[in-house]
Amino acid sequence: MAEARTSVVIPCYREDRYLLEALNSVCLQSQPVLEVIVVDDGSPQPLPQPTHWAGPTLKWIRTKNQGLGAARNQGISLAEGEFVAFLDSDDHWHRDKIAQQESLLDANPDAVACYTQCIKAPGYFPFGPYPNPKLPRDPLAVKLWQAQFFPPSSVLARRSVLLNVAGFREGLRNGEDLDMWFRLFEIGEIYGVSIPLTWYRQHEGQITSDDVRKILGSKEARRGIMANYSQRLVQGGISKEHFWDAYRSEILGVYFRRKFGPARKMLWDYLKDHPFDLKIALYFLISNLPAVWVQRLRGKI
Repeated sequence: MAEARTSVVIPCYREDRYLLEALNSVCLQSQPVLEVIVVDDGSPQPLPQPTHWAGPTLKWIRTKNQGLGAARNQGISLAEGEFVAFLDSDDHWHRDKIAQQESLLDANPDAVACYTQCIKAPGYFPFGPYPNPKLPRDPLAVKLWQAQFFPPSSVLARRSVLLNVAGFREGLRNGEDLDMWFRLFEIGEIYGVSIPLTWYRQHEGQITSDDVRKILGSKEARRGIMANYSQRLVQGGISKEHFWDAYRSEILGVYFRRKFGPARKMLWDYLKDHPFDLKIALYFLISNLPAVWVQRLRGKI
């Protein structure tokens, strides 16, 4: 049997209905993992541990609620493997994921981390489109800035590098993963496995207040990236006057889905920083109109 070299970090808060499926996908890996570290991020009720565990070493940690970044950092600090793989508790993996990613990092010492594509299936989000799996870091940074095409659950990273950058930036309401990828770019490349090996669960429902919080929260992460790594974006081909285009597109995506309640808050927040964006101002005004008026305007604006 091949040597186990990967520590798996699974942050979880409150929702544990898919956790067993995530754990099973780890146990069924064709390349065994060294350990699984479950971090209960201060759930109101402690998450129940498996009663009959026959998998790799299981570390079950409960902390006060501090968010995903802090929970992942807690797992990184306890990890003993050469590599660390992140898996959100509602996602799961194809059995060959770890084997493929360990092989990729072994073959590419210049890579500090790698991701897989996500599987297209009912109830799951496939992300994409995916670029060349060995796209250099500057153009890859631009593509990630414009639209994140892989989630943390698809990532395997060298533990030494994660410790070198001091883990995820804590305190961010959202976007801590995008922030992390940009900090990893300062050390090495992030390559892709060009086959889908991660199931990323897409929860049912409409745009919610939580979705609004996440989009608004990502603004802080983007500000930090622009302050520290703007040159990488420029080198990748984005001029500074277009840095905010990707964030603007996220907001408009909500508006054009006719979710005017959530969009209204985001449009107003954007206008406070960009008061001369007349199109955003127009959409904000429309989002405040009675629904019957909006229906009459539909297709005209």
